[in-house]
Amino acid sequence: MQFINRSIAIIKPKQPFINWVNSTDPDSACKISLEQARSDPTCILLPEFDTPKGARSYIERIYDDVWLWELRAWWTDERVYPKNRPFEKFCEWFDIELGSEVFDWLDKPIEKEEV
Repeated sequence: MQFINRSIAIIKPKQPFINWVNSTDPDSACKISLEQARSDPTCILLPEFDTPKGARSYIERIYDDVWLWELRAWWTDERVYPKNRPFEKFCEWFDIELGSEVFDWLDKPIEKEEV
């Protein structure tokens, strides 16, 4: 096991995001539930922070990119994306959980892939 010099943010959707996802294709009989969407959250490695305040400030700087990532994961037509996306609204649509300690339990190199 090795300590990694990163913090982590776990981004979990809230009901307003699920409402948006389910409204993108009104003809679809398949709707996603909050429980389904939250069962596989987005996890983001952040720079190492000593305090939750520092990590939250970093999230405030990158939140719109995170938000776009979440929107694109569910629907690719950007014309239906919310136009007004302040950080306060991001916090209404997503829970942010922060962790200051990240460990690698595997004895294998981490593979990275550009997205």
